[in-house]
Amino acid sequence: MSIFKGTDGELRIYEGHTPLPFFVHIPFSDMNLTAPEGRARPEEILDEGLTTRRYAPLSTTEILDPLPLSFSLRLEAFKWITLRQALGLELSPAGVWTVGIQIWLSTYGTSTLYDARGNVVTRPSALYDLLKVCCNVEAVWQNPDSTLMAMRFAEVFFPPHLIQRQEKKDEITLSCQGQAYGSISRIDDFTTGIEA
Repeated sequence: MSIFKGTDGELRIYEGHTPLPFFVHIPFSDMNLTAPEGRARPEEILDEGLTTRRYAPLSTTEILDPLPLSFSLRLEAFKWITLRQALGLELSPAGVWTVGIQIWLSTYGTSTLYDARGNVVTRPSALYDLLKVCCNVEAVWQNPDSTLMAMRFAEVFFPPHLIQRQEKKDEITLSCQGQAYGSISRIDDFTTGIEA
């Protein structure tokens, strides 16, 4: 688990339309991000056959389990409503996800996970709970040494009870804890999309 501390940057929340997803961009300051650098690798056990002796993966559970992701940041108060919608906090009872006037699609199942041999891991086709929508999270920020860092976390669900805000006169401090179901990678720049 890595802990990144940046001062200024931009966070983008993407939904699942292809090839150009809608996104919300949030400029921020005083960001802290705690996130894994990648997916877990499966535990291996010794498989002793009649003619072979090799290590084999115990299961793909470690690959499929969601990984914790958390961040806190300060943002301008007027950005909160849009970010609230993008985090899936204002879904209709039927699970319709609207940000502004656009209907968003969950990103669950849009990235590919691989096992120890490079084979695609088969996953459930959908999450059971219709109100559990996933988004892709991308962040670019400036490190204290003035270098840029950029990360992408695919298929992140933010449980509503793990999103907390503290309001001041013109700004909000936001703390979010999410679960990343998809791939995790460093990126060079933001994914191209349409701003919501």
